Amino acid sequence: MKTFLTLLAAIVALSAYALVGVHEKCAVCPSSIDGRSLASGCTNNAGTITCQ
Repeated sequence: MKTFLTLLAAIVALSAYALVGVHEKCAVCPSSIDGRSLASGCTNNAGTITCQ
């Protein structure tokens, strides 16, 4: 039973992670980092989301 619950929790966590990754269009980027303003919000390049 303990193994089943562990496996179920892992499947649910991975499923939620996959759904968020598929539907996420842009990360929440701060307006500034270390006192420097960002040029733009964020970019999505080949599945990698970065703040600029």
